[in-house]
Amino acid sequence: MNESKFPNRLKSVRSFQWQILMAGLALSSSSVLLLSGCSSGISNSFQGSTGGDGLTVQSLKGLTHGGQFPVSGSTVQLYEVGSTSADATGYASASTAIGSAATTDGNGYWTYGSFTCANAADEVYAVSSDGNPGLTAGTNNTALVLTAALGPCNGLAGIPFIYVDEVTTVATAYSLAGFSSDYLHVGTSTTNTVGLTNAFATFNNLVNLSTGQALTTTPAYASAPSGTVADTFYSIVPSDLINTLANVIASCVNSDGTTACSNLFQYTGGSQSTPSATVTNTYAAALYIAHNPGLVNAESSDETNVATVMALAGSTPPFGPALSAAPNDFTMTVNFVGGGIGGVKSNSNSSASRFALDEEGNVWVVAEGSINAVAVFNNLGAPLSPSTTVTASPYNLNTAGGWGGGGTYLQAPNYIAIDTNGKAWITDDNTCLAAVAMGGAASGPYSVCPSGQSLFGVAIDSNDNIYTESDEAITSVTTAAPTTVRSGFPVSGSFTGLDSFLGIDYSGNAWWIDEAKENYGYVTSSGSVGGSSGVGLPDADGGWASMGAISSGSGLSIWLTEAGSDDIIQPMNAGTTTIGFGTAEEPTSLIAPTGIAVDGSERYYVANSQAGTNSQSKEINPNLTIVSDAGGTLSPYNGYTGGSALMALDQPSAVAVDQSGNVWVLNTNNFNNKNNNKSGAAYKGNGVDSSNLTEFVGLGNPVNPVLSQDSQGTTNKYGTKP
Repeated sequence: MNESKFPNRLKSVRSFQWQILMAGLALSSSSVLLLSGCSSGISNSFQGSTGGDGLTVQSLKGLTHGGQFPVSGSTVQLYEVGSTSADATGYASASTAIGSAATTDGNGYWTYGSFTCANAADEVYAVSSDGNPGLTAGTNNTALVLTAALGPCNGLAGIPFIYVDEVTTVATAYSLAGFSSDYLHVGTSTTNTVGLTNAFATFNNLVNLSTGQALTTTPAYASAPSGTVADTFYSIVPSDLINTLANVIASCVNSDGTTACSNLFQYTGGSQSTPSATVTNTYAAALYIAHNPGLVNAESSDETNVATVMALAGSTPPFGPALSAAPNDFTMTVNFVGGGIGGVKSNSNSSASRFALDEEGNVWVVAEGSINAVAVFNNLGAPLSPSTTVTASPYNLNTAGGWGGGGTYLQAPNYIAIDTNGKAWITDDNTCLAAVAMGGAASGPYSVCPSGQSLFGVAIDSNDNIYTESDEAITSVTTAAPTTVRSGFPVSGSFTGLDSFLGIDYSGNAWWIDEAKENYGYVTSSGSVGGSSGVGLPDADGGWASMGAISSGSGLSIWLTEAGSDDIIQPMNAGTTTIGFGTAEEPTSLIAPTGIAVDGSERYYVANSQAGTNSQSKEINPNLTIVSDAGGTLSPYNGYTGGSALMALDQPSAVAVDQSGNVWVLNTNNFNNKNNNKSGAAYKGNGVDSSNLTEFVGLGNPVNPVLSQDSQGTTNKYGTKP
């Protein structure tokens, strides 16, 4: 994204980051930290002055704690990360140390003196390294590195106290995974400051900075709107996973830095790990787990080190509640219900299966079923559109949530695409085409349906040309003139079963799939069609697809899931311009692949929607599977299912990767594993067709979900970091 073109967007993102930080600090957590004789009653005395774009902060105060013990003699250093065009120098670039380092006292407390940020909006994080975690006098654990993401420099005034411990370290590692290679290197490009800003804000969705404890719900969901119930307004933070990983890290922190740390490091990059990495401190271990949450064993790709690493926490770990059994993997998932998705009964269920992300990282979900509207969330999962309300028992629909509903604009919505101004365009079986702007203002409907046909797929190019599909035709209008069909359109005569677009490529071509003819191809911006004959696409009915581009820009790499099988097909080889079949992947973790998306390193994320037995007679649950553009599976043999016992994927149907590297999955159902009415009174409904969102924090590499300039300065590219 060219952020100089959208200054108000970046300003609004940072404004919400500030709001969520304040809400997070005020929110109490039910997670328990077993401490004795420690108090966080010291407040920061903040006084600031600005000079040019900079900001001077007079004093910050905090505490460094390792498990149950304060860390004395630890060096506390603040680092500034450029989040403006002038200061953003590249992904994982060297961070800038600001101010003079402080040293923790005998009780772990520290006071940081005056410092000046080069830019008031730059992000700041704290690092506490080395020190004695309550052992014999003179002990210095050089493997001890604990961190906390503080947020923008101009927001530090509202932080009453900074608690640095293993919980904040885990949250920092996952939140900043897409921008960090170690604790000294956190950075972004000049074209992705939104992604960095959102990543720092994500930290406050996971932990309370003033207490060092894991949250159980995100700050935006702390207070439920009137008329909502847990089925229509709820979020789940994986506090059990966060505490478990904090306990694992604590095994090294609360030691002299030798044997206990070596035991951890061998499974987080060392001899028992794949891929291998040089890990010498606790933040690096946490970051390795965030980057490689499957912890694949070095000797067998079918084995993981997850259970072994979890056992390092010992029998009396300091943080809880924690996981009672080893999970499938250590992916950090956060779950959201609200904004119009969710539901209690069939008369309030949203049945969502399609969504899109915009250039701010907002999530736009097509809520179908009884809602028929667009449910919108910001990058932190906070609902921006109204949530669905229900009556008191028997919990019938009161008001449908979302934007654009009510029947005038949307009655039976299908697909969604976002234009360059952040407006959503939705096709509809009955109303043809409608638009919904941020804030909820709807326009249309626009009657551009071919005679007797409904619209399904929709795609928008970088010039704001809108392409729509019916069964037998592709038509095109512009966002400025949505009722005027463009010259060269509609295109028809060669299609019999169009369903959805694969996407727009970096040359402006709109790629389509004809399920009836089992063909695929493209239409140019002038209406010329390519590749529609002589290309067989076996078992393509009901398939889902995504598109990526190789880094040199010399060709396309298209991947799509094959309906009714466990295959992912690459019908066009990367680096070529000839339409034809390339390779087919059959990961062991796929039984019923559905949605697929690409990240900034040309890795493809595929949702497996069903549980069952795969072709190798292994039991597989709904999961997220990762394959590389060159071929090969990058996730564990049974995929990523989420590390928390508090939630699970439930018929995942669509996937997208945002500018921070978070991977979003839309679940059609809302059973949330054990959190429905059959095992807990909080959930009133049965979960079927009621939908929720799952965010895999830091799992992917940052990518702009719409065509934009990448970090190498090449315009309109998929599959590269922005």
